Parts: sequence; C-alpha cells; structure tokens
Amino acid sequence: MKPVIVDSSNITALGYKEGDLFVRFKGTGTYRYKAVPLEVAARVVFAESPGSTLNELVKKPGFAFEKVEPGLFSDEKVEVAA
Repeated sequence: MKPVIVDSSNITALGYKEGDLFVRFKGTGTYRYKAVPLEVAARVVFAESPGSTLNELVKKPGFAFEKVEPGLFSDEKVEVAA
C-alpha cells in the first residue's frame, strides 16, 4: 500500500507497519516511531493538524524513534494506517 499523503506544514506522509509509525518530514527525512498503537497512529493520520497531533500523542509521551532510510517508507514495505 502507498503511504498516506497529509496536508501539514512539516509532514509530507505517514504510514504504519507492524506497530511502527513512519513519518516523512519536510526537509529532515523519515523517522520510525516504535511501538505506537494503531489507534494513536490513526488519530495522527486523520487529524486536522497531523503535526500537532504527532507532538501530543507520540513525541510528548516519549515513543522511541530513529531516523530511517527513505526506502523503508515505500509502497512495498509500509502499510497505510487506516
């Protein structure tokens, strides 16, 4: 499946695979947030403000994250959160 393209000032796309939320930021690369519940990922994807929602529900609670190669966020490897 394809990543979800979002309307955000700092995020271009989001995806979810095996408990991890993938976030492609404008200008800074792609990050994997680990062990994010599907319900949280879905709230970020469908939020009016994905960036603010990511900050509140993922960053502030302190989910572990790492920068990943852009290829990990491809059509073949990332399922879309829905």
